Amino acid sequence: MTTQRKQISEYAKYRNWTLNTIYSDEGISGTRIEYRTDFKKMIEDAKQGKFEVVIFTKLSRFARNAREYMNLSCELESHGISLVSIKENIDPTTRDGKMMGGILALFSEWEHETIREQMNENKMSRWMNQQTFIGTPPYAYYWNKDNKQLEINQKEAKIYHLIVDLYLNQKMSYQDICIKLKNEGVKCKRAYWSSSTISYILKNPAYYGYCIVNQFKYTDGARGAGTRRTKHKKPALEHITFNTPSLISKTQWDEIQKQIEFNKFKSKRSNKTEDLILRDVLICERCGGRVKPTVGNIRKDETVPRYYACYWASTSKKNLIASGRKER
Repeated sequence: MTTQRKQISEYAKYRNWTLNTIYSDEGISGTRIEYRTDFKKMIEDAKQGKFEVVIFTKLSRFARNAREYMNLSCELESHGISLVSIKENIDPTTRDGKMMGGILALFSEWEHETIREQMNENKMSRWMNQQTFIGTPPYAYYWNKDNKQLEINQKEAKIYHLIVDLYLNQKMSYQDICIKLKNEGVKCKRAYWSSSTISYILKNPAYYGYCIVNQFKYTDGARGAGTRRTKHKKPALEHITFNTPSLISKTQWDEIQKQIEFNKFKSKRSNKTEDLILRDVLICERCGGRVKPTVGNIRKDETVPRYYACYWASTSKKNLIASGRKER
């Protein structure tokens, strides 16, 4: 990125142009514009007439595919903004320049996809051979790059044993465990402890020796391309298993699973909301939280009402306390 800044500064000086602002989305590898915050700011500034020319080192740094390049170049041109590519030396203000820009954008898209495929294949190969760990290791573990293996985080391991004791021996619910950990100032790898986090920890076989990854399919999320996990599983042949130093025995882990299943049958409410198509689509206008499908209390005719509600409006008081929120 430093090299690109230098090239842009030198080019502006060569053309006797005043360099106004450098827009840079450093560390963002996603291909979609919505994840490039500085790029979006540049488009907004262009609409306000804050500059006359956009300089980029090469076309692939401006647009990731041919359609994107054509759409953006037309939009900027409508606001009187010219585009300059240092490497390709194209001038989209002319007919020939537009044609060359479109052709080069196609080549740039092909090059970008080829490099990405090669990188993904190399990364997946190293992952399959347990030479690297992609993603966040399970709570109480960390990836040792030198030894190329998962090792125990002793401080978090004590918290894990506390969670097991609270659930298995003291019969505390997920929510009560969250509240206790919060009150004791125990930090979570996520923003806060939640029932889903506790559930995931208690169900994870990594703690008796087997960390299974690459099980689920991913789609684009708020953090970038391919960052949102879906509920759809990949074929078993694609699953990757890492051996982990165990924190509990298989017998203890089986006892936890039996307790989880027992607690499931204790509830008489129906939680079937899979067919509600607007799940994770609606956003609460007040707090910005996800509007999720939920179920109400059982009616006299034994039917159960189902409806959409903001997660924070419909959640229990214990969840609000655990997350640090005071209002619904």
